[in-house]
Amino acid sequence: MSLIGAAGGGFGGFVATMVGGAGGLVATVVGGTGGLVATVVGGTGGLVATVGGGTGGLVATVGGGTGGLVATVGGGTGGFVATVGGSEASATVKPLVVGS
Repeated sequence: MSLIGAAGGGFGGFVATMVGGAGGLVATVVGGTGGLVATVVGGTGGLVATVGGGTGGLVATVGGGTGGLVATVGGGTGGFVATVGGSEASATVKPLVVGS
């Protein structure tokens, strides 16, 4: 798969599967099984993500808010890579404290 992953289901690549499917290195977004980091929206968060809204840490805020290093999924401002599903991406890396 691509660097980011399959958008709309399937198996994720380096970063994530968006909206269902099996996660790759980072996370499954909106259902499914997480990979290295976290299952987002239904399940248990792992090392990085804020689940269900708020402020992301190293990787992403899922479901709204401000993204960290990788992406905001479902709305808000993207970080290093892309915003998936709304708002604008930023080329500026904004690493934040996990759990803040």
